[in-house]
Amino acid sequence: MVKIIDYRTRTNSQGKSFNVLLLQGEISFVESKETGAIYATAMNTSIPSTFHEQTCKSLIGKEIPG
Repeated sequence: MVKIIDYRTRTNSQGKSFNVLLLQGEISFVESKETGAIYATAMNTSIPSTFHEQTCKSLIGKEIPG
């Protein structure tokens, strides 16, 4: 599962604004190659959307398969 953690408004090369959703995956534990210490991490990404700002705000916290 991935969780929608936020959104951002960006501008394309033609100057038009659009919203992207910021997604975060499940937590995983990784061992540092240099120190051997264990730390928690999660993968993050953003995807473009056609949603208005109000819809993006309402989606924060939702979990979706992925």
